[in-house]
Amino acid sequence: LADVYEVTQAEIFVRNTTKEDDKLVLSATYAFYIPDEKVFEFQLGEGLIGQVAKAAEPLYLDELPQGYITVKSGLGSATPSHLLIVPWTQQDDNTFAVLEIASFKEFDKQDVEIIQGLSEKLRDFYV
Repeated sequence: LADVYEVTQAEIFVRNTTKEDDKLVLSATYAFYIPDEKVFEFQLGEGLIGQVAKAAEPLYLDELPQGYITVKSGLGSATPSHLLIVPWTQQDDNTFAVLEIASFKEFDKQDVEIIQGLSEKLRDFYV
């Protein structure tokens, strides 16, 4: 995915539901620095990640505010202009994970469908 969509950063949040709580927990990252003491969690419906999980619909933003996501390297830093947040759902449209992708490249409708379609392949391993 990283090569095809020129991904600069990505995260996968997996849904963790208990009797007391329903949250999405950061499970995997690509080119994303996480301090040891930082835990990334969102309640269902909280923030963009939680809203996408609750609605079970993708969200695409193509005008990110400067500094919203910063990609840094030894040569400098820049803000990607495209953010795609895609829910991965089970057959009953219940979200089991959310994928967030930042890129300098625009996503079209077919890109969103392909990335969302990955849930069909991954849910067999999740359930």
